[in-house]
Amino acid sequence: MYIPAEKWILMFLLDTNVIIAYFKGSHVVKERILSNIEEIAVSTLVIAELYYGAKSSQYPGKNLENLSRFIDIIHVIPFDLSCAIKFGDIKSKLRAIGKPTGEVDALIGGTAMTHDAVLVTNNLKHFENIEGLKMENWLAK
Repeated sequence: MYIPAEKWILMFLLDTNVIIAYFKGSHVVKERILSNIEEIAVSTLVIAELYYGAKSSQYPGKNLENLSRFIDIIHVIPFDLSCAIKFGDIKSKLRAIGKPTGEVDALIGGTAMTHDAVLVTNNLKHFENIEGLKMENWLAK
């Protein structure tokens, strides 16, 4: 569900691995999503990764249908100019300190920071050097 920027009540931005855990039946993730649905969003970048994974999977029809239903109930945050500027800032700072991160991770981190959201990921290590990025791991035991 696409929501215009001025209407966002955003607190959590989900990373790809968290949504995959949801699709695989993680009760913890499902409970957190459903109990906070108005405060949860996904970036168009994460949707791109999920579409790629679904199309490349053993069951593309089923996985694309599940993804489409998920997108219908969740807020979708576009990668816009503000996110692009934040991405450039993140990448240049990480390069300056000699701690680069993956391109998509920096794009997702920049999106979370632009919207003052907590990034929910199971890959904290991928984002640990992004100064000021708020993160949670809903899958940690």
